[in-house]
Amino acid sequence: MTIKTRLEIIAAWEKFPKKSFTTIAEQFKVDRSIISRIYKSRTSLVKNSDFSHSNRKRIRHSKEDNVDDALYQWFVTTTATNLPISGEMLRLKATKFAELLGIPDFKATHGFLDSWKVRHGIQFKKMHGEKLDVNPSSVDEWISMTLLDVLIQILYSQFLNF
Repeated sequence: MTIKTRLEIIAAWEKFPKKSFTTIAEQFKVDRSIISRIYKSRTSLVKNSDFSHSNRKRIRHSKEDNVDDALYQWFVTTTATNLPISGEMLRLKATKFAELLGIPDFKATHGFLDSWKVRHGIQFKKMHGEKLDVNPSSVDEWISMTLLDVLIQILYSQFLNF
């Protein structure tokens, strides 16, 4: 059962607290004992609700939660400024955070990075057609130099076809 489904079960119980576990179990088509187990672990599930975006079944934590959290905060802040971020940049930043936090044996391996991306639901995709991919000064230059010539050629060819 996914974390998202577990959170839905908790929400269903909180919405109607007088509902029995049996009724909720029938609603979600699971055994009553599963509902009871979810109810007992509801505080940790709600606390880790940032994992609800995925179809993960388990909440997995990093060995170095401090580095993980610092890297995620840096990632969120940096992506908000629309700066491009690479995997290598993340690995270097994780190593730097480990040094600052006094963790001497930390290694930001490719495996660490892959696990970190899965934990936080991050995917690197190539951007196409984004407005930030083009330098505005080069667009202005193209409009003033090239576009006028192209439009003149089109109008001239249409004039000759009459």
